[in-house]
Amino acid sequence: GDTAGGQGDKGGVRVQVDPTQDEALYQVLLSIDRAIEVIYAESALSGGTLNNEQREKLQKLYDHRKDVVSEAKEHHAITTTPTHNHLPPSSSSSSSSLPHP
Repeated sequence: GDTAGGQGDKGGVRVQVDPTQDEALYQVLLSIDRAIEVIYAESALSGGTLNNEQREKLQKLYDHRKDVVSEAKEHHAITTTPTHNHLPPSSSSSSSSLPHP
């Protein structure tokens, strides 16, 4: 077997990420983000203030999103080696850059 551009992996550890898992996760996050956007859009129409119901919904969505993300991290922590591929924390994820549908 030839390793394409192998970065000197010790013991030939191959990082395997289940694409279906990733795709499912991406879809979940996308739907959560959409729901959050909808709530903000609704509040913008009503003068930009969130009512209690919207706040509760947002809180639940953010909590849910956090859970999904941390679950994903745990999943990836198991399947990847911590030595390389350190991804910077996605701080820019919330900056209105919409992924393609």
